[in-house]
Amino acid sequence: MTSGNPSVELSDETNDSADASTTSKRAPRWVRFFVTLAAVGCVIGMGWALTLHQEEQGPSDVAIELLTPPPGSEAVPGQTPVIVDLAYGYNLELTIDNAPVPFQQVIEVESLGQFTFSPGPGKFTERFTNGQHIAQIVYWPKTGDRIKDGSVYQWTFNVV
Repeated sequence: MTSGNPSVELSDETNDSADASTTSKRAPRWVRFFVTLAAVGCVIGMGWALTLHQEEQGPSDVAIELLTPPPGSEAVPGQTPVIVDLAYGYNLELTIDNAPVPFQQVIEVESLGQFTFSPGPGKFTERFTNGQHIAQIVYWPKTGDRIKDGSVYQWTFNVV
């Protein structure tokens, strides 16, 4: 620049030399491309691996839509209800720690296919004790036979 101001010329020269040193130290474009591609691949791979892990812990039968507490839960309060959400049109028998829960204590919302047992006074259990519990369901189509058409699913949860 020819403005006659030496400080302006000096700062322009400084910026030019800084730009030159920065560009000379940057990796070639193809290296940056492959590093970015590898990072994206790692993120996608980790997401895929986590999805596989979740699928292994839950039921694979499409008739089971939701279980509460979820399979493998580690910190469940003792008053937590056990909820089984099945596809519409199924019957269910619930067993907890190898003892059948009386069907009269399992509330069914037939239109939703949802079955709920809530611990409380005068029920199968007032509260779940601390430690691991095993819940098991036997479920079958309402139009079918429990023995012939029944399926079994079992899961654990840990009460704290």
